[in-house]
Amino acid sequence: MIKKFECKNCNSQFEADDQRTVACPHCHSDNVEPAGRHISAIARKSISAVILVGLSCGIILFLNSRCNTTESIAEPDSLSSDKSEWCPSDPPTVNVSQPLFNDNGKYSVDVEGKNIPVGADYYYVMLSHFDQKVLQKNKDGHFSDIPYCEEDGHSYDFAIMDRKADTMICLPVEQTGFVKQIIIDSSKKMTQDQLQKLIDTQDKSLNGVGESDYLAPDYQMKVSGLPSDIEKPKSWTELFEMIEFEIIKGATVSQIDYDDKNRIKVIKIKVTMP
Repeated sequence: MIKKFECKNCNSQFEADDQRTVACPHCHSDNVEPAGRHISAIARKSISAVILVGLSCGIILFLNSRCNTTESIAEPDSLSSDKSEWCPSDPPTVNVSQPLFNDNGKYSVDVEGKNIPVGADYYYVMLSHFDQKVLQKNKDGHFSDIPYCEEDGHSYDFAIMDRKADTMICLPVEQTGFVKQIIIDSSKKMTQDQLQKLIDTQDKSLNGVGESDYLAPDYQMKVSGLPSDIEKPKSWTELFEMIEFEIIKGATVSQIDYDDKNRIKVIKIKVTMP
């Protein structure tokens, strides 16, 4: 059936047959969804942009006020070094580690503050990405028991909050990778033949990061058999398009490797030319 879709990569809307593999005709991404299913990507990004602009203005005003206060009380010899800690020219920020998936099925990350104003009474916060709702907070920057994120992008934001003013003193930093993951029973892991059938039917469960429980979110696709002048596909959508446009005749799984959760980690594919 012909339906209207929206690309979450370039925000374009287009019509396509939902019985076939759906990919954006503009950027060729398979990160698409039916249009109107959620708030549009443009609207979400606009809301996020408005929030970030407001936070930026508030942070700059906060830092300027602290900078001016420092100037009034600092001794001449220490004024320059104090200002470098407070002024927006060297604003506070956070470094966020890559999400670590734990045995309890939750994630953990460590957040480290940089250029935090001297004497600031602060704490770290984890926020929902689109509406900036505070989900967790702590003093040491270690966040644990983080659930996977169902929102587009599978990301959370992290920032520093001034305890007294109850305002952010840095712009939120987005970290992605909080996808749903499960540990597959060794007797139920996907076999090479099962994966081959999904490829032969161009099954939609192969598209998108974290969409299949049986594929590791960071799985690698290694393709061989292509001439040097043809670029190797980087996604299932690109591979399926090469078959549809008869650039290649077919694709055969030659080997698969599993990770410690019995999910497919490496897929070696041998293509045949027309």
